[in-house]
Amino acid sequence: MSSNEMQRAQIAADEMNQEFLGVGGPRPFAGETPAAYVARALEPFQRHSDRWKNVKLAGQTLDVLSIAQAQIRADTAAYSASPASVPRGTLREVISTDRTGRRISNFIGDRNACWAEFTNPPLRITGWNRIEPRHPAEPSRGGRSR
Repeated sequence: MSSNEMQRAQIAADEMNQEFLGVGGPRPFAGETPAAYVARALEPFQRHSDRWKNVKLAGQTLDVLSIAQAQIRADTAAYSASPASVPRGTLREVISTDRTGRRISNFIGDRNACWAEFTNPPLRITGWNRIEPRHPAEPSRGGRSR
């Protein structure tokens, strides 16, 4: 158990938490091994990975955890980019970077959360107006009336 392993584990946990939760990763407990720390840091993301959601990560080796971390990170990225990850009635911004380094903002979720206030209410037919002629016995005169 070297301090370099713990530092690498903290950096990886910070990057993953920053990317998906917007906060830094958890701090290691006093006397915690790097493997135990990585397992604990992966717990919030484990449910998004079909391959790892039912696996007990505590007690695994760092080699196994590094494989799990890569797969859980990829699965969490795929989940976070899907509309299923956004609660109904909200939008979430997804920022990506293209090859030239430009940041591109895309929004996923319920588009009505943003645009509903700009739409008109739907129109419905509530009845038919029947216009009765004024003089039913008088034939129509064709042409313009003056």
